[in-house]
Amino acid sequence: MGSFAENLLTVSKIPILFLPEDGEEEPGKTSKILFPTDFSKSSLIAFTLFLNDLKSFQGDLILFHAELSADTLSESAGIGFATLVPEQFWIEQDRLIEEGFNQLMHLADAHGIRTKKILRQNVHNIPRAIEWVAEEERVELIVMASRAKSVGFALLGGIAKEIFRMKRWPVWVYGPEAIRSAAISATPRLECLNVSP
Repeated sequence: MGSFAENLLTVSKIPILFLPEDGEEEPGKTSKILFPTDFSKSSLIAFTLFLNDLKSFQGDLILFHAELSADTLSESAGIGFATLVPEQFWIEQDRLIEEGFNQLMHLADAHGIRTKKILRQNVHNIPRAIEWVAEEERVELIVMASRAKSVGFALLGGIAKEIFRMKRWPVWVYGPEAIRSAAISATPRLECLNVSP
């Protein structure tokens, strides 16, 4: 769980399963899996890859999205202080969130996997929100995308790092190179999903 493992995640072309010190869980041998998502391209690719990697699973796959509060959104965007977010922004966010959930649930359904969606709004700390949901749902595995930092406030790279640093659950992470490699090798399939590589 140290810097070597974190650095390996940034260059690995295959996903990495981080285990707590006493953890022995394996994907497919759990009853509840949590997939936190920001509905980004990276998250969709990671979800598609995981469904293909998951050979057999009879439990619940929980999709989770945390919507940042208006003040956190302003601070994360570099404004530095709370500001009024137009109502139209939140209406559009609700539409995108619903579309995102529907797309992921459709993919899971095609694999015969039962899904449940959870949305938390007005969130100030996304890693803590993921931790709370994992505790409430008693999940046994967390699956995430981790991408290189880019402009924007939803940086799963830092969030994934915080989750596996907690050392409480096995965390199956698709790093930026794993996602990039998959996007290049699966371009036709991703285009069918309306995802550009």
